[in-house]
Amino acid sequence: MGYGPIELLVLEHDGRDLPPGSIGALADLTASGLVVIVDVAMLVRDSDGSIHARELCDIDPALISGLDPIVEEIAGLISADDLADLGEAVRPGRSALVVVLEHRWPGRLDASVRQAGGAVSLHLRIPRDAVDEVVAARSAVAS
Repeated sequence: MGYGPIELLVLEHDGRDLPPGSIGALADLTASGLVVIVDVAMLVRDSDGSIHARELCDIDPALISGLDPIVEEIAGLISADDLADLGEAVRPGRSALVVVLEHRWPGRLDASVRQAGGAVSLHLRIPRDAVDEVVAARSAVAS
């Protein structure tokens, strides 16, 4: 089975522990079945700048107990090189949960549209920053 659109998120927090609120937000997101978590890793950047990367199986279970029921599979989509690159963006003294989400809703939509005799001819993701820039520019023109 192939994957639907994939999105990588880096959820950065102070210290080495993951706040329960972040795991709860991921649980809420996956509860709908519209997205599923297909890979997870954790990054820790010490105050001296050194980076430690851990795959899900190497993370203290007490830190991530809330993830067990919401991670559908570990697909191995995050490489060691990916983690090294992503770790550079984490600020010293902070940790980050790296999450790979598969969007299931586009496949469902496509199947329904095809069944009705149509086709999804274009599907683009527009980054939030780009949308914010357009909204700000329109607001400035309207003022």
